[in-house]
Amino acid sequence: ERGLELSMKYYASDKFLLREISNEYNNDPARYNKYVRSVQIQNYLSTYNQGISAYGIYTFYPHLKSQTEKEYFRAGGDITSKEDYTYDPTYNHLKSVTNTTSEGTKMITKYTYPYNYSNGDPASTATINVMVSRNILNTPIEISTFVEKNGVQSLVESKLNIYNTFNGLPLLYQQYSINPKEPLTDFQPASASAGSSIIKDSRYVLKTTLENYDNKGNLLQYRDNSGTTSYIWGYDQSFPIAEVKNATAAQIAYNGLEMGGSPGQSGWENFGPATTIADFDVQDKSASFAGLYAVKIAPPSSGGINYATTINVTPGAYSKEKYKMSCWIKTPVGYTSNKAFICMYTIKANTCCAVYPVNAPVSQTFIPATNGKWQYFETYLDLGAISALLAPGNAGDVLSIRAYSANTDNSLPVYIDEVRVHPVDALMKTYTYNFNPQVGLSTILDENNQIINKYEYNIFNKLKVVRDKDNNIVKKINYKYKGNYLIKCEGLQGKSLASYDFIAPNDAIRECTPGGTVSYSVSGDFNVKIDGVIRTLPYASPDGTSWTKTFDRDYFLVISTTNGSHSFTIIFNN
Repeated sequence: ERGLELSMKYYASDKFLLREISNEYNNDPARYNKYVRSVQIQNYLSTYNQGISAYGIYTFYPHLKSQTEKEYFRAGGDITSKEDYTYDPTYNHLKSVTNTTSEGTKMITKYTYPYNYSNGDPASTATINVMVSRNILNTPIEISTFVEKNGVQSLVESKLNIYNTFNGLPLLYQQYSINPKEPLTDFQPASASAGSSIIKDSRYVLKTTLENYDNKGNLLQYRDNSGTTSYIWGYDQSFPIAEVKNATAAQIAYNGLEMGGSPGQSGWENFGPATTIADFDVQDKSASFAGLYAVKIAPPSSGGINYATTINVTPGAYSKEKYKMSCWIKTPVGYTSNKAFICMYTIKANTCCAVYPVNAPVSQTFIPATNGKWQYFETYLDLGAISALLAPGNAGDVLSIRAYSANTDNSLPVYIDEVRVHPVDALMKTYTYNFNPQVGLSTILDENNQIINKYEYNIFNKLKVVRDKDNNIVKKINYKYKGNYLIKCEGLQGKSLASYDFIAPNDAIRECTPGGTVSYSVSGDFNVKIDGVIRTLPYASPDGTSWTKTFDRDYFLVISTTNGSHSFTIIFNN
């Protein structure tokens, strides 16, 4: 119980007491009966002389019992409010919070948890029983707030969470709420009985349905009053890489080409004429439009990089469905226009890879020369027109959309990035990350597939710069470290280049490695001392040695020297 805050007092500059908060903790004398025994054995001089002692380790929970707050006024008087807390005696979860005002009005919030509804009947509240069996106990099921006047409690607000099982995981399924215009005196708290699911008050209104999750419990799709929102997860299902309004998870596909386009990533699968993925699907860090990587479609690439979605189009919806494929492409100088293209067409579901119906149109956009610059391209597929071509006996066939890009230039590659496929009235926003290690966002792109922001990090994986789509700096963060840091590098032995790797503040003096090219983080001003004399770089010594400094990017310094045997010291002055 030591170290718990008992009171806090807030004063004005003239030492007038403005506010005071007092805390009271669990003071039940029986709490000291909750402990486990521990035995300690000590040897004295030899193993034949031992001391044995036993003591208890208390296991009770020192929870907050009440909190009283007083606000004082210079004209005199005060306002007092008090919150009282109750807890479940078995699990120590918060059961209720009662706020009492100076006027005596009480606001009471009550909480229930999975174990309040589990009755052991497999047919009743099955998901709740799964949660209890897996010790998922601290997730509130119902949270209800009442106002109490003259001993009568009336409901002012309530929320109810319904869980269901997805891929064997008990996850949130529906969210209900009651927000009456006037307090309700006849509210019925949720309950469970044998042979039924949770019984709820008839005035609950469904607000959100979380309709689908992946096998790691990541949300894929939910529906509320504003419509349907879907997500795509990437980087081994660690991060959301796409958020899409007005489309289901089955209607969308995206690949930022950050993970190599491997099967199962971002709603795409790789297929095509390449015998190995490396022939056509080569990540290139130097050429990316967004994120860390783009993909180089190497020549020749008949069929090229083929990324196919698993979008199945529901029969009967063709007449109102129109899909868009968009991406960014860069062609090198010397590329022959229209040798590369992006394409969408339909096939019969669960088949590969002929156009179906056989006379269905193929949506294709040819790529002109971009002369080394990234350019946006898109193409559209009209499913209404395609559905009209289905034979009467095949009107119920399910179609799949295939989307791919290809390069037929025999000598030059093309680069592709940020590939999207979705219904035209859907709004997709995408994200890329610095994944290895898991640093943070690298790029955010808007609903038009345009960059909103780019994020850069220093060698300590701290956010350094935020840029807009035109590379203008929107935000810049400088990290200052306390103290002066001395770094020595001696005995260059006439090497052509020397540099030092500065790892962290207060770094120990190290030997430099001549002949290497290593950058280190620079914070604050610095001087360079050459052979014991402070010099300003660039500097040419009498023996012909030249010393220079360059910044290869923001706050990263490389010091170069030629000829001679010298020593130098870098002094950081923060």
